[in-house]
Amino acid sequence: MVKLDGFTRRTKEKMKNIEEATISLLIKAPDDIKISDIANKANVSQVTIYNYYGSKEKLIEAAVLRLTREQIQWFEQLIEADMPFKEKLKQFLSFKKQTAGQYGIYKLAFQSSKADEFLTDVYTQTLHLFMKFIQSGRQSGYIRESVKDETLLFYLRMIERSISHLEQDLAAISDYELISEGIIDLLFYGIFIQKENTSGI
Repeated sequence: MVKLDGFTRRTKEKMKNIEEATISLLIKAPDDIKISDIANKANVSQVTIYNYYGSKEKLIEAAVLRLTREQIQWFEQLIEADMPFKEKLKQFLSFKKQTAGQYGIYKLAFQSSKADEFLTDVYTQTLHLFMKFIQSGRQSGYIRESVKDETLLFYLRMIERSISHLEQDLAAISDYELISEGIIDLLFYGIFIQKENTSGI
């Protein structure tokens, strides 16, 4: 690992603080975010921000890239974690609930032709991770072999996007932990009572 000198390390730390401050303000539309608000939250001067990024648009772009990298890294770590698949799924649903307000940020942040390219790249990476997630469920014996990867992928995506679109409904739920447990229970066991096979009796 390359050891950074003091100046470079401080610069990276400042940029991290600035980008994290920007992410926390992205709950608003990017046009409503002021450099002065970001500077105050990150405890830096506006001049510093312009020196690092050149414009508000470039800063928002960098912040969204950081957000994406961190979320993909989190998902990778979850897949590799030494815990039951059911617990991984529970943590995944909890994470999607926490980040529901970020849905749509990407297209808002990228007001250029690069947006489509960026979103395609993100989709490709997350698709690969979802497939790894499904395989980890199969290997641990939680997913039936008769369920095709494409079917389960569609189902998990459906749950993920539903959570993203139901931000206001989620905010009104006092016990999301209970709801999350219910979703997982439905995922594994369905809604119908499994009757014993009585054929031949």
